[in-house]
Amino acid sequence: MSQETVKILCVGDIFAKSGMLALEHYIPKLKTEYQLDFVIANGENVAGGVGITKRYAKRILNAGVDVITLGNHALSNIDIYKFIDSPLPIILPFNISSNKTKGKESIVVKKGDVKVGVINPLGNIFMEKMVTDSPFDRIISYIDNLKKETNIIIVDFHAEATSEKKTMGYYLDGEVSAVVGTHTHVQTSDEQILPNGTAFITDIGMTGPYDSVIGLKKECVLTWLVKKEFSPFKPSTGRAVFHAVVIEVDVETGKSLNIERLKLFFDFEKELEDSELD
Repeated sequence: MSQETVKILCVGDIFAKSGMLALEHYIPKLKTEYQLDFVIANGENVAGGVGITKRYAKRILNAGVDVITLGNHALSNIDIYKFIDSPLPIILPFNISSNKTKGKESIVVKKGDVKVGVINPLGNIFMEKMVTDSPFDRIISYIDNLKKETNIIIVDFHAEATSEKKTMGYYLDGEVSAVVGTHTHVQTSDEQILPNGTAFITDIGMTGPYDSVIGLKKECVLTWLVKKEFSPFKPSTGRAVFHAVVIEVDVETGKSLNIERLKLFFDFEKELEDSELD
């Protein structure tokens, strides 16, 4: 009997060491608990809070992730130029202005008889200098290409404004399986199935240090915003939070049947001390 539905886990922005450790802790457990078929994770902040390196990319994939999405910090660590053109399942936003690589702008991954397509545009509002054009301008053409291989399509919309994210959800409702927001590092509680079968959440949230300001040590940000004195930003440590959503999709139609929001904690002080990550 062919598979009727697939369960897809989408993980919010992995931030620095604590996010990496929380990911490695929870992915195997969630794969068993939810009988997951595919895992997608945003890795643009995994290398010390800014960018991604090949070492981190491989560690994310070894943890059980099938596709790594990125964002406005995709090219912030120069190490990415050494591997972004490789066969690794990592995609770049198709409208990122600083893209001088030939990295993949969409991807289709297959397990058994089921294929899932993934695309990862950047929002325009508050990020005008980072994008070449509006994410709405070319996204339908990318989706049409993915539909040549699969009806199951996940859009990681890496954007700042909630209004722009919700607009994208309605714009693509019925065209894709899910539009999930990343970038703000703050999980929203508006997960839903839109009228034409597209799962939506404004922001999945962050997988990283919980006692922080969107992943950074709060003392650094307090000095900057309150005292108006620059303090070098450093990733926070301590207890980690794992933010994600589980989406169940009908294989034949590509429409979503359910979306469940996850917020899990991982107290890893000992694991962090013993970690070989740098």
